[in-house]
Amino acid sequence: MNATALFPRSKGPGVVAGLVPTAPRPLSKTESKEFAALEADIQDRLDRIATHWREIARLLLRIREGGLFRMEFLTFEDYVRQRWGKSARRARQLISAEGVMLDLEAGPSKPKVLPATESQVRALVPLPKEERQAVWDDAVRRAHGGKPVAKHVAEAVKERQWPKPNENGVYQDGQAKKYEFKCPEGWAAVRVLQIDASHWIQAAAYKSSVQAVGKPLTAVSNFSGKPEAVMAALADLREAATSLLNRHVVVPKQLAFARKLIGWCGTLHLKMAQATRDRASSASQPELPFLTRTRPSEQKPAEANPVAVAAHVRNGKRQDSSDQMVDARFKVVDAIVDLRFARKAIDQAWHSAADKELLYHADKAADHLECLKKLLERAENGKGKK
Repeated sequence: MNATALFPRSKGPGVVAGLVPTAPRPLSKTESKEFAALEADIQDRLDRIATHWREIARLLLRIREGGLFRMEFLTFEDYVRQRWGKSARRARQLISAEGVMLDLEAGPSKPKVLPATESQVRALVPLPKEERQAVWDDAVRRAHGGKPVAKHVAEAVKERQWPKPNENGVYQDGQAKKYEFKCPEGWAAVRVLQIDASHWIQAAAYKSSVQAVGKPLTAVSNFSGKPEAVMAALADLREAATSLLNRHVVVPKQLAFARKLIGWCGTLHLKMAQATRDRASSASQPELPFLTRTRPSEQKPAEANPVAVAAHVRNGKRQDSSDQMVDARFKVVDAIVDLRFARKAIDQAWHSAADKELLYHADKAADHLECLKKLLERAENGKGKK
């Protein structure tokens, strides 16, 4: 006798190739009527699943818990897939979301605003039962008291999953934001990590031909925002690069690496400083409306002020091309920011050994102004030809 005769292939629901299962327990008359009624209700609501997903979830749960599918299908997953054209994963999502809704409604303080769609509840399913209501309340606050969407819930869940340190107080680098600098002479990296809703930590490391220095991510010192943490790490790197330049014996590779590292730190520091510029700092400096990328006012500036001309020239007849004027305006922004940084470096260098960094930023500002001069001259020549 061949193997096919001993282990026949599956020819229908309830038969598995190689096995001879026992016959399922027949449905009673009550179960048959209930099964037919449940399927009729599902069929009536399936086209409106977005608004009737809770009813469908309860109906599927009753069919699954009662095993009402057993006469035609081997498993509940087969029943959902073949009878309704839905995946087993989708059915589990609906049933799990309905369980979360029941928990929210039966909680000690029922939320005034309840989730309206299954996608809003989906992110709450993996959380412990005792945390779901607090996370949902946080999502409602993020929506400013309105109806939160799935994005608000996901953000609230993410905040509950803050990284934890090990027994030595060190955080893993996996979730940290990294800023890396690489050159032939060495590399450097800045890592920042948010450890709770209002605190960030940082760590800096570098490796040159002379030495390698780095520290782990710990909460020894923390900062209120990511830019502040990044700038603190950049300050450590700049100090290390300056110490490399001040060595008694400086090899060419070490000198090149220190200069490039200082330049990279300065560029990244400017980006972070722009992100953290507040009203107090802007009030201590003259107001420059062209530092933003918004459209400048229609008032034409004085011809004797080339910086103001560059900021407003897009609205006049000076421009010979829009892209050229945009470039000119952004070069002005870069030049002004660099000059401010250079002024700050001058104040710091008055009593420190930051002369090389000061010279770098001064040269960079001069390069920006030279580009601005050429662009403005080109725009003036274009107007004269017209």
